[in-house]
Amino acid sequence: LKRIVKANGRFVSFKHSAFILYNKYLLRAVPSLLSNDETSDPLSSLTLNEEILSEFPIKTRTHVMRRSITLRIWFSRLFGLYEGAKELVDKFQSIVAHNPFAPSFDTINEYFYVGLIAFDLQRKDDADKEYWDALGADVIEKFKEWVEIGCDWNFESKMQMLVAERAYCKRDVNVATAAYDEAIAAAEQHGLIHEEALACE
Repeated sequence: LKRIVKANGRFVSFKHSAFILYNKYLLRAVPSLLSNDETSDPLSSLTLNEEILSEFPIKTRTHVMRRSITLRIWFSRLFGLYEGAKELVDKFQSIVAHNPFAPSFDTINEYFYVGLIAFDLQRKDDADKEYWDALGADVIEKFKEWVEIGCDWNFESKMQMLVAERAYCKRDVNVATAAYDEAIAAAEQHGLIHEEALACE
């Protein structure tokens, strides 16, 4: 929260109106995140309606919509709130199909959490397991390509985490264990402590 407020101050001083609006939008989720009320719903607080979207400059709206969806996907994974996750993933894929370009940092995390959600939902009893497995496998291939072009620093731990999750879904304990260990080691080596924690879960 302190970092968001500090960043907002810099955006105000430089008159970056789109960033100011985006931070204002992010701050809507803070009360839900800090609440002790078990019924609070951080996903709902990040719903982007037409009224909020209309405040942003037209040229930024597609990117803001994309970020809104991926933030909600991330929150779904973080809090285990999977109701409506397929709809969010479908919306994300639709936006990417029509507008594939996004800042690289956003793209990395978007696909990483889409992959994690895919394997989480594949474990559900009533899940469309083939759909989620195919989606997760597609995400793994993207990370393999990024690793192969020399970006293992950023992508290796994420790729191994996804490989481990897929193997776990297929009850391949040996492959899953080895991949989780690889993910932990790569994250530790590259200083990605948050990913090290995810893999340790």
